[in-house]
Amino acid sequence: MTELGEKAILELKIPRDSLETPEVAASLLANLTFLVKYPFFDRLFLKKRPVIFLEMAVFDQTVHFLAVLPQKDIPYFESQVVAQYPLAVILPAKDYLLFAPDDYLAFGQMVQTGTFYYPLRTWRSFKDSDPLSSILSSLAKAGPGEKMVVQIVLTGASSSWQNKGWQAMVKETLPSARFQTQATNKRIEQKISQAGFWVGARLLVSAKERPRA
Repeated sequence: MTELGEKAILELKIPRDSLETPEVAASLLANLTFLVKYPFFDRLFLKKRPVIFLEMAVFDQTVHFLAVLPQKDIPYFESQVVAQYPLAVILPAKDYLLFAPDDYLAFGQMVQTGTFYYPLRTWRSFKDSDPLSSILSSLAKAGPGEKMVVQIVLTGASSSWQNKGWQAMVKETLPSARFQTQATNKRIEQKISQAGFWVGARLLVSAKERPRA
């Protein structure tokens, strides 16, 4: 098993004809909050924040689904994946983010322009399409020797983010008047009724030619 300090890389393989629904993925993510809890006393004594990385990566012109997490958390993680995806195969993987000196790199991080309790579109908003299809289509365009990564960084969030959402609705103190609608408040309520993470979304591309990166 590849080690990154105390972390390991796992590759997840699920059959293409798998019949699991988006609710299954939502349940899996909800259960992963157990691994990234950051209690008050851990914050008080400045203990290291627990982090999990979920990645969609293309290298060798093949799309891979990976997870990077502490080795001690692997048994729980594997049990939750198999519970939701019984046909899943979980394999140790090597560190694929190794670059040649002449590789061109481009990277960035996506940020939410609105307040964190504002809702994003979720799988419930997509009735007739797969929200991942456009991302996977872009990853599939990688050429020989190129690498592309979409990395989701997950760490624990306390309930304070939910409280701020409730306060905004009750006191009608949303920052922008254009968001002052019942429909938006309903979506905020749906979001803060669920367990949450602090999330980072990162993108990275490496290529042999600058225009490709």
